[in-house]
Amino acid sequence: GYTANKTRDLSIQILSEIVDRKSSVDIIRDLLVKKLEDDKIIEQAERNIKGDVANQPWIKSVLVLLEYCMDESESKEQIEPNKTELEHILPTAWYGNKYWTSHWGKEEAHEWLNKLGNLTLLSKSKNRKAQNDDFIIKKEIYMGKRGGGETQFLITRDVASKNEDWTLKEVESRQKELETRL
Repeated sequence: GYTANKTRDLSIQILSEIVDRKSSVDIIRDLLVKKLEDDKIIEQAERNIKGDVANQPWIKSVLVLLEYCMDESESKEQIEPNKTELEHILPTAWYGNKYWTSHWGKEEAHEWLNKLGNLTLLSKSKNRKAQNDDFIIKKEIYMGKRGGGETQFLITRDVASKNEDWTLKEVESRQKELETRL
């Protein structure tokens, strides 16, 4: 991983350049681009985002970034991290639900459960309501047809509005779509 020491070292290098040369934005940009290339950070990020990301400390931030990119309004609604949770659309306890077992095999579910394409954002209260329900019920919760208004998250409403079912095909498609956006 990219350590705090590497981040600190880069910050010190940038500050030194500013002090020593009374640096411009171009020099700082060049230092950052060189660091990205030297440490292969872009390649690492691309590799990481394709894997199991649900337990990564940065995944909620990535989804929030995608959410903000989808919101074209002038005044974007502030997302409160302590009131926002990661939602597994195919739930972690999928095997206890007839809908999920009829749409997913054990190997497929294991492979795709924690990937970006199966994750979205929900408020804590909506996440409690959705839990391990089938996709039809989850869609109703996301869109406000069950348990209050629709979710504030465009990224989640997008899942509900674009998909009739939640199968491997939909998760793979969404994975590719989100990777492209990043």
